[in-house]
Amino acid sequence: MTDGLFRSNARAIVFRDKNDVIHPEEVFARLYGGLEHAVKLNLRNKESRTIKAPSIRDEIYTDEASKIISGWLVKNGQNITAEITYDDGKSQTYTVKRRENFDAKRLMKIPNIVRLHDDNGGALVLREARKHPFDETVMMHAAKHISDFDKAASKQFYEENENPIRPANGKRAMLIPEPNLLSALQRIYNDGFPQITPKVKALDADGTRLWYVRDFLPAAIDTSLGAKALGAYFGSLHALGLFEPVDRQFIHYALQRGIIVNYDPDFICHTMNPQRVLHSELGDIRATLTTDADLRNNIPMDIGEYQKRLKARIHEVREVRTQEGYNPGTLFDHLLRKPSIEPFPVMDLAGRKYV
Repeated sequence: MTDGLFRSNARAIVFRDKNDVIHPEEVFARLYGGLEHAVKLNLRNKESRTIKAPSIRDEIYTDEASKIISGWLVKNGQNITAEITYDDGKSQTYTVKRRENFDAKRLMKIPNIVRLHDDNGGALVLREARKHPFDETVMMHAAKHISDFDKAASKQFYEENENPIRPANGKRAMLIPEPNLLSALQRIYNDGFPQITPKVKALDADGTRLWYVRDFLPAAIDTSLGAKALGAYFGSLHALGLFEPVDRQFIHYALQRGIIVNYDPDFICHTMNPQRVLHSELGDIRATLTTDADLRNNIPMDIGEYQKRLKARIHEVREVRTQEGYNPGTLFDHLLRKPSIEPFPVMDLAGRKYV
């Protein structure tokens, strides 16, 4: 079901494990508990491989992580339900299911989504947007993927003070944690900016996490990736100085109300230099389109012609957003050190803990 949360206006949700009412924080703890050591082993292994050739110890780490995950997979952990009440007074019970379709060797973080399924084939997604650990995750990705990374600007989100968040210096780039980014974007959406992430219903937020529910959305790559729709996404993204050097995957793009949105924005970067955004993104998009055979099959024309149309559309949409008053500095009028549910459409949550 697409857009069901908003079409029927879901207004309240309660998560239960048997008879216990539990918070979304506990949902993730109960479904993914036991994976922490496997993640640490994989991170240690990845860090080791960035500075030297693979060793026997690396293979041991990999084998141990795989055994941990294999043992975790045989555990049930599927007794959690979610009951959603809608404006018309009707309610629907969903079975909460964990994610299991990941590569054991590439699990670098605890999964941050669970799926909610009803008996009629409907599906929703519960997500825990997180600030990733700065030294072991943010800096690891920055070293590999982000040139001219501004460490001090990125670390502002991890500091306890009341100073406004400042942009990265000059042409440099900073990484904005997902919960902070989504809270700022929602304030901009409320002013009329088009969605570049899915419409969501917020549940709760603490200093480092934001929990929300969204509709299950069809992947854009399963349809025709028209240059007009994809260019509109990138044009709006770039108008705000945002770009995706760390974790761009076309499977992260989905269709909602006919537009392309990114449902996995946990490694989005920002720069005040628009030319850097355009150069970085177009080069990476071109490389992906050229090398990904499955993606090419969904491109409705010659790759060269598609790239030309995509570039023109990005320029067109970015110029429209600029004329509307949006620019790379706009985000910092709305960006806070701690995420909040205040700007979002909110569902009543049984057992809310933090707000």
